[in-house]
Amino acid sequence: RTLTAPEFNASIPENWLESSKNPLIVSPEGAYKLNNGRPEFTHGVMSAVLNVGSKDLKEASERFVEAIIKGNGNAYRKISSGPSSLGLRASVITMLSGKVNGGPMESITIHTTVLDNGTLFYLITVVPEEEAVQYTDAFNTLVQTLQFHK
Repeated sequence: RTLTAPEFNASIPENWLESSKNPLIVSPEGAYKLNNGRPEFTHGVMSAVLNVGSKDLKEASERFVEAIIKGNGNAYRKISSGPSSLGLRASVITMLSGKVNGGPMESITIHTTVLDNGTLFYLITVVPEEEAVQYTDAFNTLVQTLQFHK
């Protein structure tokens, strides 16, 4: 089905729900919860737009990724980072791996691009590493069908 978000449209699986609006989180039923007012999800996608103090894609992406790693008690380690495309825009894709709060090892992929207004758009996929193969098609379809609103 088509997900219509403030910044974009994309295809997501029929059984995924919009769990949160800001940041936008879509996930299978039961994969999302609030923990002390902070969204947590084990499987799914989170996206939003923010100002990171740089309009340079590489620099903005690096600042954002480092903030995520630091904000999670350095629970994640960077596996790789490189150029990509998202919604016909130049983007950076960064892969992380790690454990949070004693949970299973997670596979996290961060897609970032700078929008026309200079803000950073991010889309983060999260899944336990042992289930990553089962979510590859859903994540790839979402990324490949993403179209930004003009």
